[in-house]
Amino acid sequence: IIKSAHNQPVEIEEKISYADLVTITDKQVESLLKSRILEKYPDHKQAQTSVVYNPITEQMFHAERGKGAFLNVFILLPELHNALILTDWGGDRNAANLDTKCANIRRLISDVRG
Repeated sequence: IIKSAHNQPVEIEEKISYADLVTITDKQVESLLKSRILEKYPDHKQAQTSVVYNPITEQMFHAERGKGAFLNVFILLPELHNALILTDWGGDRNAANLDTKCANIRRLISDVRG
């Protein structure tokens, strides 16, 4: 999906607000991933792994709960306390969602290097 959209005109939309932009390609990839994960693990509620893949550079960053973070097959960080965290608030400014995000970020940054 991503490779076929590379170097093509980009159609950008708002998800929740002007601060939360998304492309048609983003939506297609998200829909595909969600449907495949829910199909295989319909009852799972907590993420056990996270993956960011760039098909143009062929870099795959992934982390698995309790096993560390990796770039392709090479371990980057075996433990959370050595990590630097970058986060995004997203476009949703609903008070309840902000409270949840604050609690999650507070929990994360108390365990990391910066």
